[in-house]
Amino acid sequence: MDNHPVVRTHLAALIQRDANLQICGETDVRAALPLIGQCEPDLVILDVSSERSQGFDLLRQLQLLHPTVRVLALSLHGDRFHMERAWHAGAAGFLTKQEASLRVLSAIQTVLAEKI
Repeated sequence: MDNHPVVRTHLAALIQRDANLQICGETDVRAALPLIGQCEPDLVILDVSSERSQGFDLLRQLQLLHPTVRVLALSLHGDRFHMERAWHAGAAGFLTKQEASLRVLSAIQTVLAEKI
């Protein structure tokens, strides 16, 4: 879930490299809840740095409506404030957009294995 199609496309291409992972959908933050309800994913990669904090609001809603869905928070900001805000909102993992190309698959595996 990211408001930028190029980011979603790039992440999808990286994730598709792992035969054990399947993408059930991709969308912007505003359309995320209906898609999550339809797909019932194990994990959501969510841009929490979206405009007007919509990502953090969605993360809180996800925890209430779909408590079994694990969330890997993705952000432009890698500072302690944003990481702690993501943890407190319910994220199971945190990754900056700058490191996503190198670490998204290992971050997904870690979050799915509940090692965080």
